[in-house]
Amino acid sequence: MQNGLRVESNQHTPVADAGYAPAYGVNGLTDGSHCAVCGTVLVPQQVIPALTYQEVALPNAKNNGTITVAVG
Repeated sequence: MQNGLRVESNQHTPVADAGYAPAYGVNGLTDGSHCAVCGTVLVPQQVIPALTYQEVALPNAKNNGTITVAVG
C-alpha cells in the first residue's frame, strides 16, 4: 500500500542505488534499489559502519622513542 493505493511490485521500474565500502571515519552503504517512476524504495540501503583506527606504539630507534601508527 502506498498513499492508500495498492501498488503491485511488477509495476515498479527498478533503479540500482550503488553502495560503497566504508573507509576510516566514513560509513559505507550496501547496494539497494528504488522505483524510477514512484520513488518507492524496493531494497533499502544499509549503513556499513566506518572503519576505526587502533593505535599501536612501536619502537623507533631513529628518535630513541616510540611512534604511534594507526592500523585497521
